[in-house]
Amino acid sequence: MQIRNLFCLILFLVVGCSKPNWTPPSVSTKDLTPLNDYRIVRVITHLHTPYSYDACDKQGLVNGVPNANCLAEFRRGLCDNQVDFAMLTDHPEHMAETDFKQLLLYQTGDKLAPNDDAPVSSTLGGCAKGNTPQLSVGFEGALMPVLMESQIEPDVTTRLALYQKDDSNTVARLRTESNGLIMIPHTEHWSIDDLQALAPDGIEVYNLHANLDPKIRAAHLEIPSFDPALNLLPYYIDPYRQEIPDLAFIGFMEWSPVYARIWDALLARYLKFTALSGCDSHENTLSSIAWDDERLDAHRRLMHWVTEFAYVKENTFDEVKTAFQNHRVNLVFEGFGTPDQFEFTASTSTTTAMVGETLPLEESQTRIRVKVPNIHAGSFQPGYATDSAAGTAQIKLVLRKISIKSQNSDIVAEAVDQSIDFGVYEPGIYRAEVWIRPKHLSSFLNYDYNQANLDHLWILSNPIWIEAAAVTEGRKTTRETSLEEN
Repeated sequence: MQIRNLFCLILFLVVGCSKPNWTPPSVSTKDLTPLNDYRIVRVITHLHTPYSYDACDKQGLVNGVPNANCLAEFRRGLCDNQVDFAMLTDHPEHMAETDFKQLLLYQTGDKLAPNDDAPVSSTLGGCAKGNTPQLSVGFEGALMPVLMESQIEPDVTTRLALYQKDDSNTVARLRTESNGLIMIPHTEHWSIDDLQALAPDGIEVYNLHANLDPKIRAAHLEIPSFDPALNLLPYYIDPYRQEIPDLAFIGFMEWSPVYARIWDALLARYLKFTALSGCDSHENTLSSIAWDDERLDAHRRLMHWVTEFAYVKENTFDEVKTAFQNHRVNLVFEGFGTPDQFEFTASTSTTTAMVGETLPLEESQTRIRVKVPNIHAGSFQPGYATDSAAGTAQIKLVLRKISIKSQNSDIVAEAVDQSIDFGVYEPGIYRAEVWIRPKHLSSFLNYDYNQANLDHLWILSNPIWIEAAAVTEGRKTTRETSLEEN
């Protein structure tokens, strides 16, 4: 494979071919179709600002002051991608000693909420597109609390030591004292038993930074170390300016089977939690400048690829927290295009449940529907949204049911370019996947042209629980006999 790639690279550099111009796509979530009484907001979890020791090529803080250029690039990424809400997760080393107003990157023109004296979120001002991203505070140690409302422990040294722990007592303290949600990052490094013992509010089932690291890919993700890395070279060595740097990471959008095994096994053990993706952007991985005068790992590029769509009544701190507490979240690999009109619902004769919800089984009347999404027109390049290119992407829907006995998931329904309507006759835990063959990008891929003919994960839904009785204990669903048998 690597010899073939090297040959193609040499051929590309010698021959080359012309490509259309590229405008970074950006779709406002205000233009996306609501579901029931909920609108969609674009959320990015697991982000690093200059307050992380390893961000900005380890030059995040200069004499204790955030690196101005790196901070500007971070804010620009949020603005240009029209991010609605960003959960900041700086490492404890500097985060633990910094007050919330600073961690929220406050500048003149921003707004703090609920007040300036004890803020829990900030709203950025000055975005050229008129959008107003909101930020919240968290940190990434072994644990990853998000949506924190305060630091805990008055002594900074004690606080820093606490933030680096990963035991159940620390989970309980952080959840209670900071009022945050406790997520687990980089689950590829964790055992299923240890994750179950912590009973977190959420876990990562994809992490872009891990996918970029050859050592992690080989040791923990069970995917080849260097295959996609060679494909990055044309985006650096591109004298013809034919490759689109925003598409450089298309080969890294691989979903490791390790994440699926961990996720399914925890669901099979009756834990209820929210699955999320880790953008994990640092600006510390690929510092070389591409022909468009941006570094290849610019915050703007990475933020565009890995997002969550959360269902909320309005874009507020409390509503976003509620959505993540209640699993009303889909993971979206938005670099393939912004999905619109996707629905994953279950219904009986009287009730409809959406992603993250529980529905009592009604005999012969329970159905799950997975609606095939559209690629929003704003995802296409000018002049391409209305021609045949808009219809060339192939979209495959997959409905999976968690197997309690084998602790994995089985495919129970599939469809290509059409929706799924599936009859449910027994309790179970179901989740949906949407795969895309992005032929609509073929005109913009040169060296990486073959990626347009491969199936890529586009959307991952959180589950819907179909239960004989909606009985819960804390975050665990009681073991209904009928569910155990499936």
